Amino acid sequence: MVESWKYITHHLSKLNLKLQGKKEIITQMYDHVKSFKVKLRLWMKQLGKVEAECMKEYTDLLSNLLQQFEVRFAELEVLEPQFRLFSTPFAVEIDSVAEELQMELVELQFNKTVLRSRITDENLQATLKLVSADNLKPNIEVLVHEKRCQLSSQNKK
Repeated sequence: MVESWKYITHHLSKLNLKLQGKKEIITQMYDHVKSFKVKLRLWMKQLGKVEAECMKEYTDLLSNLLQQFEVRFAELEVLEPQFRLFSTPFAVEIDSVAEELQMELVELQFNKTVLRSRITDENLQATLKLVSADNLKPNIEVLVHEKRCQLSSQNKK
């Protein structure tokens, strides 16, 4: 039983680290929590297939942990539709968003410009990080050092 709890606490520690930091985006944090809850359900399902009495104890403990997550992160569940709009605006149904955002969403989803095709998940995540970083300051010294001009070889006469 101790080894199993080490495994679970290892995953809890990983989740804890993912939720820390000033530069984290709330939608990503929500995805980390949601992912952990899915893992808990999966572990419970896998343990349910084993017919040992001690496994019931594990399943009950995992169920209790899942209930605690449900209670602690209930406010995030309510915000999930807004998170979906923020993180994947091209996949959201127009009718599922607030009326004041519907026209802008239509323009965004059906704007067939060259630039729209360049918006990948990676570009979107980078843009969201940039927008959410209030105190982003470039390290000029490092940038200059990395981009220092290199002179081509001089002509020998």
